[in-house]
Amino acid sequence: MNWNYFFVVTMTSLSIYLIFAVLVRNESRYLTTLLYRRGDVQGYQKEIDSWKAKLLYSKKTRNMLKLDGFFVSEDKEAVKKMLEIVETYKLSYFQEYVLKNKKFTFYANHGELDVARKTYMELVDFYNDLPEKMKAKFAHTFKELQYSKSILVDKDGRFAEELYDIAEKTSNEIFKGVKYIQAAQCYLYREDEENCRQALLKARDCFKDTAYVDFLDGIIEEKNYQKIYEIRY
Repeated sequence: MNWNYFFVVTMTSLSIYLIFAVLVRNESRYLTTLLYRRGDVQGYQKEIDSWKAKLLYSKKTRNMLKLDGFFVSEDKEAVKKMLEIVETYKLSYFQEYVLKNKKFTFYANHGELDVARKTYMELVDFYNDLPEKMKAKFAHTFKELQYSKSILVDKDGRFAEELYDIAEKTSNEIFKGVKYIQAAQCYLYREDEENCRQALLKARDCFKDTAYVDFLDGIIEEKNYQKIYEIRY
């Protein structure tokens, strides 16, 4: 064997792999910024159809990314059409669980509670049927599902303190802000406007560099707290 040739090929392949991984990471960050920080759904969808995204992502991945954009834009018809496509794909445990979770949240947010409850029970069955090792990996996301069902379907405030505590302990600003908003929604279900306001003020600080800060400022200034139930996450 020509070891020099082997070494060159190996190093070249490794370099290409590392460059590709960096490009995917950077593109993922850019897409996240477009959709969740700027709220630029049109720009997000356009970027997914760009030559760069087509080079970096498979068609399946691009369609799943497009679905996220449709969820955020609340385009129900586009969501339903893309779900029909995506649900035909062979998905990993993680992808299938995430997809069902987003589907549950979308229908719950739009008041289609029968569909939301049906999807929730599918998720419960999916979780219970997982191997024990796999179940441990999904424990966190399953707990998040319970929070969402409590707020969007059951409309109660039993997780208010728990969600507030999670927000206090996390470092990711977007995730922290979402937890504060969820806590505020729970407090309002309990008619505790003071704690609702405090949670919203903290959420506002987390979203100060995003497109959502004006909406939160309006709620806080006008004390129109019922509008927090219009927030999608």
